[in-house]
This record gives sequence, structure tokens and C-alpha cells, in this order.
Amino acid sequence: MNREVIAQSQHVYQPIVHLASGEVAGYEALVRGPADLGLSSPLQLFQWAEDQGIAEQLDVALFPKALEGAPPGRVFVNVRASTLANYGERVVEHLREVGGHRVTVEITEQAAVKDLVQLERVVDQIHRTGAKVALDDVGSGYASLEWLLHVRPDVLKMDMVFTRAAVNGTWAGEIIRSLARLSSTVGAMLVAEGIETLEMCGAVSNLGVEWGQGYLFSRPAPASAFIQ
Repeated sequence: MNREVIAQSQHVYQPIVHLASGEVAGYEALVRGPADLGLSSPLQLFQWAEDQGIAEQLDVALFPKALEGAPPGRVFVNVRASTLANYGERVVEHLREVGGHRVTVEITEQAAVKDLVQLERVVDQIHRTGAKVALDDVGSGYASLEWLLHVRPDVLKMDMVFTRAAVNGTWAGEIIRSLARLSSTVGAMLVAEGIETLEMCGAVSNLGVEWGQGYLFSRPAPASAFIQ
């Protein structure tokens, strides 16, 4: 059953776009499990894996699959923080095999990890392969300032709650401005997630965000949709 789920899981991709020029910086790989098993969404798939006690093993197994079928260019691959903490050497080993120069490891589900010093060591090894590191959901939940201190990400993925609030929220606007200044100062790329309308795009752009991702630009699609 476990092997069947891994074999049938596929990835779709969503571009990360420069808000002013439309330049594509890369594509985030988003997994889709077997629909006939009721595991089509990432949430369903990883909830099933959690119930089976194999979430981290599934994460490791899906990592190379995300790269194998990806469009040309940089690929952002989601990896749970607990996977890096417990199986980081497997991820690093694969990056060494394929070459990390076109890969950004996007760290998700930060809640489960408390030993940030150990995670920092893994991130350093990832950087040594030539890969970059992104921190997902910045500004929400467990993606705290302490995480920024230890991970020192190359990319900050701003939680979509701020993208939506940017249209009419003074508080949100000031937080986004602060994130934009911070990312500029440390040389990181700031990406606004969940951009669905031109109004959202204009709002975050006016607040200093240069890159975005969301349905306004493209829904997640098979790699073939992005190969000309």
C-alpha cells in the first residue's frame, strides 16, 4: 500500500513570478496523491501518512519525484522541518547526486521541530550542495523570527493571510513593509503567496514585495504546461 501510494503520487507545478516584469523565478512542486484512494490533496495525503506513522519517510521518497518531472529552471520542493531534522542526510545526499544548483528546499510544517541548532546544521549542508533554502508561511504560526535567525533563508514565502489583508489592512501593510525591508537588507527574496486578484498584486507590490505566486498567474499544472 505504501509503495503504491508513492508510485501513484504525481506533482503539479506553480510558477513564482516577478510582479513587475512577469519573469518566472522557478516553480513550486505540489504533490497530488492517488485520487481513487481519497488522497488527492497534500493535506489528505500527509494526514494518511501521519496516521500510518510514515510522514517523514513519504517526504523523503517524494523529494526526487518532484525534481524528475519538473519544468526547466529552479524547482521549489516542500520538505517538512521534521524530515530535515530526522532525515536531513537523505535529502542532502540526493541533492549531491543531482546537483543542488537548481533546487530550493522549501521548509514547511515548522511546528514539530524544537532543536533549531540541529536544523541549522542541516541547512548549512544543504547550502553546501549549491541549493537554496526557503521558509514557508513567514509571518504565521511557527515561522517566527527565531526561525529566521537560525535558518537564514534565501527566500521568504509570506503567508497568504497577509496577501489577502494587504488590500485593506494598515497593520498588514506595515508588517509586509517590514518583511520587504528585512528581505532587502539580508539579500533574501520575498514572495507573496496566494495572489488571486490584480488588486492583491498591486497592494503587495506597492508595499515593496517584488515576487508573487497564486491563481492570478497560474493554477498548479503539470510540468508540460510550462514547457514551450
